Amino acid sequence: MDTEIVRGIGLVVVLGVGLQWLGRRTGIPSIVLLLAGGLAVGPGLGWVDPEQVLGDALFPVVSLAVGLLLFNGGLELDLAELQGGARRPVIRLVVIGAVVTWLLTALATHLVFHEPVRVSVLIGAILIVSGPTVVGPLLRLARPTDPSATILRWEGILIDPIGATLGLFCLNAFFIESFTISEIWSELIAVALAGAAVGVAAAALLVAALRHLLVPDDLEVPVTLMLVVAAYWAAEWVRPEAGLFATTAMGLALANQKRVPMRQVRTFGQPVVALLIGSLFIVLAADVDAGALEDHFLGGLVLSAVLVVVVRPVAVALATVRSHLRPRDRAFLACMAPRGIVAASTAALFALRLEAIGQPSTVLVPAVFAGIIPLAVVVGVGSI
Repeated sequence: MDTEIVRGIGLVVVLGVGLQWLGRRTGIPSIVLLLAGGLAVGPGLGWVDPEQVLGDALFPVVSLAVGLLLFNGGLELDLAELQGGARRPVIRLVVIGAVVTWLLTALATHLVFHEPVRVSVLIGAILIVSGPTVVGPLLRLARPTDPSATILRWEGILIDPIGATLGLFCLNAFFIESFTISEIWSELIAVALAGAAVGVAAAALLVAALRHLLVPDDLEVPVTLMLVVAAYWAAEWVRPEAGLFATTAMGLALANQKRVPMRQVRTFGQPVVALLIGSLFIVLAADVDAGALEDHFLGGLVLSAVLVVVVRPVAVALATVRSHLRPRDRAFLACMAPRGIVAASTAALFALRLEAIGQPSTVLVPAVFAGIIPLAVVVGVGSI
């Protein structure tokens, strides 16, 4: 058993980093290679069983790793970038765009998979997210000019905690408790504020410690990592699902304070991010049920086509009206609709929760993954 666990961890790390390396060398989008690699060693060959390797810790570990990725993404967000024409489109994309994407995706899911409305609404919430794990590599390949690059980078980071939290409240509203739509949004705002408060407090604590030279240089990065993890778990304790908001807000606060430099933390963050991204994609793809994915893959292709051709263009059109963006910028934003780690991890986590309360959904995980994979290929290859 121990040998299988060591082999599983080894394969996850080797493939997670190695396939990104291969992607950089060949020009093939890394997300495509990582998803293929995870499916191959998981449901394909049976070499990696994530639930056997990590057990009950699988999804808490995945959620924390996503939080670390969002912290690193927040470190790259300089508020000065939003002084021009990017601020309004970003705000409207993560509010108006999120609502439009949620409702249209829920409708498309209901029509394609013939699932009950409550399952379709849950899947719609999950597929709101995009995230830095997929947007960042695609931006490196496509090399768009500003303000498109800035808008996509900000949207990709800010939308992840929003989508994950909205998915949680849809789960509660339609399967566990009884919430109205207005109550869902009020709860979402409460969670966002709670998480942001914890994240800003953690950032202030770190800045104070660094400014007063309380942290040795060689411990600056470990102490930062410690406080990110502490902020995540503290926010989760205050309000479930607030952890992602906390880590995002902490990164954003540190990026925009002027009291202490963050250069060392940013430099260290890049290899950690590469390792986390690769490992997460391999682990989540390896955990997919091959039979269920095959059964729903055709529907996933149809859903992906609807997301690319209808949902994203409509959401961008409504969110950028009167924004003074050039037509080519609006067109580029409308073409970028990838989904990644957060969508995959929340789908897997919610599937377990539905099973635990006796209302399992056989379509939730395969439908989300069947939507992620074609979008990764289409958007990724189209950006080369």
